[in-house]
Amino acid sequence: MKGATRLHWLLVVAIGLLLLRWLVPIGAGNDVGVAEAIVRSPGASASAPSGPLESGAPQVGAAPSSEVEAAGNPFAVRTPPPPPPPVQVPVVAAKAPAVVPPPVVVEPPPPLRVIGTWDDGSGLAAFVAGPNTTLLARPGVLLLGEYSVTAVTKQQVTLVHVPSKRDVRLPVPRAPGA
Repeated sequence: MKGATRLHWLLVVAIGLLLLRWLVPIGAGNDVGVAEAIVRSPGASASAPSGPLESGAPQVGAAPSSEVEAAGNPFAVRTPPPPPPPVQVPVVAAKAPAVVPPPVVVEPPPPLRVIGTWDDGSGLAAFVAGPNTTLLARPGVLLLGEYSVTAVTKQQVTLVHVPSKRDVRLPVPRAPGA
């Protein structure tokens, strides 16, 4: 119960302060005047009228009469100089780009390697090591589904890459001691 009465008192005081603020605004009795700027020329004497009420015409916002006066007046209107005239660039005919031949496509070597030869009387054959297996290559045999064996000699095995019709020659290694 003690906390509830404290809350009621705090609310009553807060409402009272808000009403007092609304009835008597801060600074209501203070009269704040507005000052007017007086623009004086550098050649003005003390006897010349200096204020807007004395001269009859307000001088606030008047443009300065010279650049010297504008340099000393921080409130003078300054405009940037006009941009320079555009420079005319002579038009040069564009050269035709040189025709560059397309790069020569070099196909990678086949994933095959000759590891030896064998002659069984019916013709010369070669043992060819593939990526995962060893194959027996004779003329007319298709290796790895894309290389057709065309010739087998003691120096090389000639293949034709079926998709590109390109000839591939694989050297036969020499026997050790031969």
